[in-house]
Amino acid sequence: KDTTGLLLIAKHLEAAQHLTEQLRDHAVQKTYIAKVVGAPRLKSGIIQAHLCKKRIGGEEKVVIDPKDGKEAITEFKVLSTRHNISTLELKPKTGRMHQLRVHCSHLGCPIVGDKKYGYTGPRATLKLHATQLQFKYKGRALKLQAPEPQDF
Repeated sequence: KDTTGLLLIAKHLEAAQHLTEQLRDHAVQKTYIAKVVGAPRLKSGIIQAHLCKKRIGGEEKVVIDPKDGKEAITEFKVLSTRHNISTLELKPKTGRMHQLRVHCSHLGCPIVGDKKYGYTGPRATLKLHATQLQFKYKGRALKLQAPEPQDF
């Protein structure tokens, strides 16, 4: 709910079924931009870490768990780094809950504003933005884009 940018909503059942099928088959290409603390060691790569929900200290969180977790894959690329804040392009290949937030934290670079997954800086809104969606609908390839918010 705190992520900005594109949100895809079907207006009728046929569209919902078609989009659900594409999401299940990983045919929807999603691109996010995130502002993170620090910079990953590599300028680009693939994060593969199995994720599952656990209750930790009275709070439900998504954690990396190779044994009980489900596969989660994210491609990342560092777009820029300035004053210890990097801008990452994130392309999830799977769609697990909090996947991008946990994967960024796993890189050692929590998303700015994400107190749940490791951000310890001053109060800030979550800097995660859904910038592009690509999918097919009624035989047409669609590409939707949302520019970054001004406060990003």
